[in-house]
Amino acid sequence: MGNRRVPGPERIQAIARRFSDRAQAWVAGVLAADTTGRLAQLAETCPGAVIFAFALLSHERARAWRAGHGLLRDGIAGRPLDELLDAALQGWADGAHHMVAGWRRAGFPGRGIWHGVADTSGPARTRLLSAQRLLIHHAGAQVDEHSLWLPPPVAFSPEDIPADPRDNSTWFAVVKVHSTMAVIPTAAASPRARRLAEFVSRNALVVERTSLGSERRWQHKALLDYAAATGDYPCRSAPASPSSTRSRRGIARSRRRVRLQVARHLATVEG
Repeated sequence: MGNRRVPGPERIQAIARRFSDRAQAWVAGVLAADTTGRLAQLAETCPGAVIFAFALLSHERARAWRAGHGLLRDGIAGRPLDELLDAALQGWADGAHHMVAGWRRAGFPGRGIWHGVADTSGPARTRLLSAQRLLIHHAGAQVDEHSLWLPPPVAFSPEDIPADPRDNSTWFAVVKVHSTMAVIPTAAASPRARRLAEFVSRNALVVERTSLGSERRWQHKALLDYAAATGDYPCRSAPASPSSTRSRRGIARSRRRVRLQVARHLATVEG
């Protein structure tokens, strides 16, 4: 990242207002304290990196705290984006054992996803960190820091990630919540688990709109329970992108089919 003119207070506030309500004051303070203007540049070009720093600094664990400060320090120094993210991700992954222990004490069912980080090494760890870095690259300013903090799902497609800020935030929340619910000790390598994760990746916004009037994670639990009980794991069935060359009527029909498919899987819990 090259140097640029230091933004004034009005510009700093304008950048900070793009972020979630929880992050705005913190972002404004960090940008105001940076005399190089590079963090403001980072917030504009890769807001996910700034959100990830906020997520790291929001946790009390020393490794995460150091990684968050290191990310900001590297950003101010002008270190290349992927290099500063890789350094921060190493600290994030090194703290996974503490997350496993903490979530076990709390009885949270999603601790298995942190096992997938803590127990991974070699090429598998490289792939996991690359997936998390890719998600940070695609995260818009509205993404919740907890969503970005959570490990990546077992499968997703970058082309599924919406550009619209609100849809982008929703996609991250849905996909990351699904990943915490779906991962159990042997599921990461399961073709069916990957198939289901790919389905959620492609249809995250539809899943979000198919509400049962309950918490998001219980919608995913209903989907997972149904799939496990019946062996009927939905797959990617919708068009790969909204820029499909089919007619608008055809796209509408396809969307209705996907919505019905999601509703069938989710609404089973009512029966």
